[in-house]
Amino acid sequence: MNLDQFDLNQDHQTIRKALQKAKRRNLLRNILISFVISVLVLISFIFASKQIMDYHFYHVREDIETFGEITRPNVEFISFPTISEGLLQNESVLYTYKNIEGRPIKWEEELYVYSLWGTYTKMSTNLKFWSSGNQNKTKLAYNLHTFQRELLFYLPFITTYETYMNHLEELDELQNGAAELAISFDKPYTVQQIRSMLPEGVYPQWYWVDTYDDKPGLMPRTRSYNVTNEKGQVIGTETATELIKDPYPSYLVYGFKNKSDSASEQDFIESLEKGMKLNGKHQLEYQRIFNFLRGQKEKPDAEDVKIFGVVVTGSKEHLKHLKGVPYARAIVLGASG
Repeated sequence: MNLDQFDLNQDHQTIRKALQKAKRRNLLRNILISFVISVLVLISFIFASKQIMDYHFYHVREDIETFGEITRPNVEFISFPTISEGLLQNESVLYTYKNIEGRPIKWEEELYVYSLWGTYTKMSTNLKFWSSGNQNKTKLAYNLHTFQRELLFYLPFITTYETYMNHLEELDELQNGAAELAISFDKPYTVQQIRSMLPEGVYPQWYWVDTYDDKPGLMPRTRSYNVTNEKGQVIGTETATELIKDPYPSYLVYGFKNKSDSASEQDFIESLEKGMKLNGKHQLEYQRIFNFLRGQKEKPDAEDVKIFGVVVTGSKEHLKHLKGVPYARAIVLGASG
């Protein structure tokens, strides 16, 4: 072959173009493969995230409902729908109501956020506000979400409250025919005793339990102060015990529902044991109450559950029969319907 017929420069350009074309094809192919893999990974992550969120939702709901068995006096759940979904967290709202003699009364809507890692947070807060009510009436607590009366509870081992509420005289002022009352006892009673004590037509709905493992820390403080004469000279000392102004709101007490005529103190223990098995957000609180009740024993029994009060419902006429009962230190009006 004649060297004049063989163009090395032209052959080099052809090879270079072929290599560049092959590189572009490889680049496009790699980009396409990466895109497809990314889409598949994203779809898989979304699908896996949905499955994980559904799994956590079940456990979050179980944890909230189980804790509600020993809290929330006379409050029932309606539903717990998810209102917002994301890759890393979802939002759900817990709708609740109160049952006042067969009539449902709208109660709080609680917002919860739960994450892909199984943790959850209650975003709404349990708030109450005080109103002085009518002239010469004691201040009343109202629920900020519903503007209904908030139940309040008085500890029987504390005798230095500034005032004790008794709202039986206010029943006639209610526009509705039925209501709930929180009765704070003068001492602990059993379920059977409470049932026999309550007048006909007054129905127990929820029992308030002694879970106070630090009673000395709750007692009012006693202060000493100097006594002076007209000249300002100290002539001695005196002591005075502080008065406690506010009773406990409903979201800070523990107890159990009167689910049926066979309800007993054992129901509270079973709810504690169920909660401890969940190993959820309230694990330490379940364990604290359980340890307090059992004392030095392996586990508590029904006799260890002391009832400090009860939430009852009834018509205005039947609730008036509680007037003058010796076991009630305070009677606080709650929601009405």
